[in-house]
This record gives sequence, structure tokens and C-alpha cells, in this order.
Amino acid sequence: MEPLFVLVHSPLVGPATWEPVARELAARGHAALVPSLVHVSDAEPPAWRHVAAAVAGVLAGVPAERPVVLAAHSNAGLFVPVIRQAIAQPVVASMFVDARTPAGEGATPVAEGEFLDFLKGLAGPDGRLPRWTDWWGDEDLGPLFPDDETRRTITEEQPRLPLSYFEQAVPVPPGWADHPCGYLLFSPPYQRMADEARERGWPVVEIPGGHLHQIVDPAAVAAALIAFAEPATAVDPVRYNRDAWDREVETDNEWTRPVSADVIARARAGDWSIVLVGYAPVDRSWLPADLTGVDILCLASGGGQQGPVLSAAGARVTVFDNSPRQLGQDRFVAERDGLDLRTVLGDMRDLSVFADGSFDVVFHPVSNLFCPELAPVWRECFRVLRPGGVLLSGFLNPDVYIFDADALDNRGEFVVRHPLPYADVTHLSKEERDRLWGPGAPLEYSHTLTEQIGGQLAAGFVLTGFAEAPHHANATSRYLSGYFATRAVKPS
Repeated sequence: MEPLFVLVHSPLVGPATWEPVARELAARGHAALVPSLVHVSDAEPPAWRHVAAAVAGVLAGVPAERPVVLAAHSNAGLFVPVIRQAIAQPVVASMFVDARTPAGEGATPVAEGEFLDFLKGLAGPDGRLPRWTDWWGDEDLGPLFPDDETRRTITEEQPRLPLSYFEQAVPVPPGWADHPCGYLLFSPPYQRMADEARERGWPVVEIPGGHLHQIVDPAAVAAALIAFAEPATAVDPVRYNRDAWDREVETDNEWTRPVSADVIARARAGDWSIVLVGYAPVDRSWLPADLTGVDILCLASGGGQQGPVLSAAGARVTVFDNSPRQLGQDRFVAERDGLDLRTVLGDMRDLSVFADGSFDVVFHPVSNLFCPELAPVWRECFRVLRPGGVLLSGFLNPDVYIFDADALDNRGEFVVRHPLPYADVTHLSKEERDRLWGPGAPLEYSHTLTEQIGGQLAAGFVLTGFAEAPHHANATSRYLSGYFATRAVKPS
């Protein structure tokens, strides 16, 4: 499940200090919320209860299993432990952004020593402090803002906090830091906090700037947050797509439907065809003229389609796939029609179950779009083929991924949206993926032609055939080839 970024502003300012980053995260396909804490100034002590309750309230409508990444700026860093304790969702990572860091245990004073004395000198007869931006001269304050309008917006929403806010301490629940924490440093006054974070073993990222640098360069800050959160929230593509393709079998995806007994009977009589890309039958000259006794690995090719046909045509076939249910379709056909066919479950990047030189042909139809990296795939294909062996591979034209899927699939409009290389997990939020393709749809990754063709060459293959075909199911077929197919040989 995609994480939700919760951007917590300091109670000294307002949500406008995080809103540019929230917009930037949304533009990159990451959901973000910015709870408002401006009401804390009028709440009865202790303030930490109201901060924690405000964040929990904003998350009340979010599923309890949705992972959360907290990003706390400045004074808000003190509240991360109590926020984590108050919300129902799991906090999978916390980033302190030019922020105070909590104590390891016990309680953390909001202010103390000389700084607290400084604040006492600012307090008015009503016991309240001026707005934070009124604490400093313009020579210090001016460089913090990118423009006058932003400065005016942030200044106008600031509360006047009571001095008592700074005389409180924030409790630190035991074990609060037992998850990935990091520090994003902007300005020199927070260098000591960053050094303490390093001593705790936290990663520290530096983006030099002023204390409000998130409003000056929200793109850089958003990128830093995404990069920090990625290891803690990364989707395991093998496990995810295994479950996804099992569901595709249940919903009768066309690439999960076993071939009929009649197709197998005709293949036994020598009348057969299989697809490598789309609906176009593969060129029979790309395969041995006689398949009798030929060892063929159908790689990421489960579904009861190509493997059983090749087996009926005389080949010794092994079907290797990531989905148990897809492999079940191949076994169904084999049992129904008396075929000698082997199935193996695994990740296409790891063929270590097979010895070197085990196969004469690797048949790899359009499926590496479900794999995040290709170099290991081509290296393994090269290894398991015998000298003179042939790799037949089909793959999507990466250019089809530049278009907005909603506009293309539902309205036939070509709206350029995505930079390449593309991945569902980085370019679309989970909510948008669910809306477009339904919950739990397989995750796709575009790959450059350098990865596809150059990767085969780098693995040692010699390219001996190339073909292309229109996409079988979307509007790009009117203008460009949606699929490419290659025939590559392992030199003798």
C-alpha cells in the first residue's frame, strides 16, 4: 500500500509552510496531508495533546492499515513521538526537517535556558508572544521567503502563542524511535540537531538554505522526502505481482485462459502458432523447424497458452512463472490433454534452479514490463541457454507509457504526461491506479530500448531478428508500434 505523507508544521507558523511540498508530492503521484495546528495557541495546556489530536483527527478517515511517513518541521519535531502514539496508522518513517529532535526517553522541554529567557522578554501583558516573524529583523527574515506574496500568506496565518506553550515539556513514549528516522538539514542553527541525529545512526541529508527552505525549493524537499521514505515503503514487485496475477486468473484476464483441447490436437498434427507480442503469431522461422526433443524454457509465460502448444508440437517444455495460479493453468492443460510439461515457480531474474546450458530455446513473451530491472533477466537467459541457443523476446514499446492512461484508455486522447522511464509505483498514486485498473492490478515498469536490446547484447547475445506490431488493445495502434520482438542467439 502506498504511504501517505503527513507534513506537520511548527505550531509557531501555519500549514502554508508545507503546502508547496504537498503539491509537489501530489504532482509526483504521492498523497500528502498537512494538518493545521494554528488552533493550538488557544487550547488549554498541555499543547502536545492538541497537536497529537489534530493529526489523529485529520487521519480519522484514512484506513488504519495505510502506512504513514511523518515529516515534521522545526518545533514540530518534538511532537513526533506523541503523534506516532496517537494515530491508528503505522508510521513507517519519520523525517525531521530543520527540526528539534525529541529526547531518547522521558520528556523534552519545548524551550529552556537562554532561549526561554529571550521569549520571556518578548511576551506582552496578555502573556502572549508576537507572531514568530515579528521576533526577527527584516535582514534575517527577508531571505527566508521566495516572494512577497508567500511571505504575506505565511505571516497572516501565524498564531500568537502564549508563553506557557514554551514552558511545557513533551512526553517521550518508550521506544518511539524504533522505526526509520532521518534528518533533513537546511540552516546552520540546526547543525547541532543534525549532528545528534548522526550520532543516533540516522541518515542526514543536507539542502543548504534558510529555515523555511521548503517554501523556496519544494521540489528538492519533496524529492528528499520520497528518497528517504522509499526503502521503508518500497513495494516488493515479486510478491505484489505474484498476488496480482493470481487475481487476474480469478477474473479471467485473456492472458490467463488455457488453450482448448482442439488447439492442442491441431498442434500435435503440426498445425500450431503461438504469440510473442500481441495477437501476432510468432514467425515460425525463428524457431527450429522440428521441435521434437527441443528443450524450451517458457519464461514468465504461464497461463496455459504457449507452453502447452509447444509441448504438443513435440518440445520438452518447462514453464517458469511468478504466479502459482498461472502455472496452474499450464498444469490443467497438461493433465487434460496428456502432455509432459514441467512448471517452476520463481522470479524471472533468478533462474538458479536451472543448470548452465539447460535449454535450446528461451521463449519470453511480453512480460518483463512486470519486472523492475532487466539486466539480470538477460544474463540468466544467456547462462541457461546452450551454445547456439535462441532467445525469443517480446516487449512493449516504452513510448506508450508517456501518455495519460485515463485520457488514452477512456477517451482515446493522446495527452503526454509521464517522463520516461515510467513505473506505476513512482508515477501514479495508489488511488489513481485503483481507479484506472482496479485494486491490486499488476504493477508495470517501462524499460528503455537500451535495457531491452542493449541489455541482450551486453549479456553476450547476437541479435538475428527484429519485428514490431501494433498494440492489441489501445488507441496507440493507429499511430505507432506498441510491441517489439527480438530473436537473439547465444554464439556457439
